[in-house]
Amino acid sequence: MLLTIGHSNHSWERFLDPLARHGVRVLADIRRVPRSGRNPQFSGRELARALAGAGIAYRHFPGLGGMREPAPDSPNTAVLDAVFRGYADHMSTGLFARSLGELLDLAARDPVAAMCAEADPADCHRSYLADAAAARGAEVTHILANGGLRAHALSPLARIDGGSITYPGLFWRSKAKHASGTLPSQKVDASGVVTTRRLSMVTVDPTDTITK
Repeated sequence: MLLTIGHSNHSWERFLDPLARHGVRVLADIRRVPRSGRNPQFSGRELARALAGAGIAYRHFPGLGGMREPAPDSPNTAVLDAVFRGYADHMSTGLFARSLGELLDLAARDPVAAMCAEADPADCHRSYLADAAAARGAEVTHILANGGLRAHALSPLARIDGGSITYPGLFWRSKAKHASGTLPSQKVDASGVVTTRRLSMVTVDPTDTITK
């Protein structure tokens, strides 16, 4: 079973409770740099020690981390935010494929929660990771900030070809539009630019993005 979670600025008790409640046995840290300046209890070494005390294993997956530069010839032109487009580009690399394969193998044996910083998966690269896992046939469930669960829904911008996934602009314009001409949650400004919450991210600190 593969879940995702964001540590946000939660207390240790608030973070641990849904992990224990949903039977998580392994926490997969998908931050490229496993540290948090604002919340040091979620830095890699401290986090691993605290999790061990709760009977949960810790694994760092730097190959699944964010903070990637977009390629000049990126095929993921439907992803307007450069930070997320860089991650979408990274998803086509061998490093990502190997790392995702390791994560999914682990999740096939034990309940695993893939962790990053943002409270809401819509504001985090883990939503793209979840798309990639879904493209390989995995079911992904997000642990929300209130501790509840929400099944992952594949982005309507996504195109799956075999086990690979891209977000091409042509597909976004021609096939993924909502009946109104835009996707749900999209807004069109006066200049005609379309934005969605999924395509934006609020960055507070390069090592510690906190929302909600």
